[in-house]
Amino acid sequence: MFRKKITNILDHCNATNTERKSKPSHNNPVTVSQHDNKVQCSGSPGTKRQLSTDSAVPEASSPKRVKVNESVTRDTAKRSLLVSYDLELCDGSFASEIFQLGAVCKQASIAKNILPEGNIDWGVTRYATNITVKNRHLFDVKTKEYLPSESAGDALKEFLNWLNAIKIEGDYSEIVLIAQGDMDMPALINNMARANLMTELLKVVDRFADSLKYFQANFKTWDKFSVSLVWARVFPNKPAFKAHSAIEDSQALFDILIELNIDKEDELETRIKEHSHSAQECILIAKKRIAKTLAKAKKETTAAEQLYKKVFSHNIVNKVVHE
Repeated sequence: MFRKKITNILDHCNATNTERKSKPSHNNPVTVSQHDNKVQCSGSPGTKRQLSTDSAVPEASSPKRVKVNESVTRDTAKRSLLVSYDLELCDGSFASEIFQLGAVCKQASIAKNILPEGNIDWGVTRYATNITVKNRHLFDVKTKEYLPSESAGDALKEFLNWLNAIKIEGDYSEIVLIAQGDMDMPALINNMARANLMTELLKVVDRFADSLKYFQANFKTWDKFSVSLVWARVFPNKPAFKAHSAIEDSQALFDILIELNIDKEDELETRIKEHSHSAQECILIAKKRIAKTLAKAKKETTAAEQLYKKVFSHNIVNKVVHE
């Protein structure tokens, strides 16, 4: 089951490579698909950033511009849309399923609970999120409450629609997804592939950036870089946020980046992109990492099988001898 699920991204990469060979050029710009449906932002209670759903999205061929908040358009037109995001993963590895997704940008935030096909590792539940799968629903073991959730395909599709709507409404030139560390990028790509959303992902997302590398390169006197500790350093008078919640983690990361770059958004955009890769490059990176994980899993499975056979044979021998 494990191998079947995480080979989708490998299949996509192989298909992409074949398609590239048959095309004379792959440098043509990608046209962002337009969506007629309005996208509603769903965030955590009390979130201050909300995406307006009153403005209709224009058709691709329409020369008319969308009417938006003029102050936002004036500040962001033809710039990169920076979006911090965070994932909670079923077994804590990038090859596993996502059960929580959170994302935050200047205008809005979105939070999704996703019901995985499998289970959530007990260690993730006990030491991180308090969330497990019970009776085929997400269940918070601390509050003893079932959590509303949706399928991975529906949640990831709505996430891409949300990104695309903000990009069009704010007249941005590209979207840069920012996560802390290098685990969430391949995990998101792998889950997009399993949901058959790779084409849509490449149309919407342009780059993936690593905020950890950004912090390490620009704040060299710091000795620790976890989001919780950076938050405490940047906001010493604010209470700690709820770690291991996708929306809380992504909101904290975005607030940190903005606070460290007050009145320097152009500089933030430039520096964060120094620690990013294009979406196409990230697909290849994800492919290599997942292939390595497959090889390691196969090796560990073989070793476990050999150990089991050895122990089982030893027990049989002992039973025969004693009888």
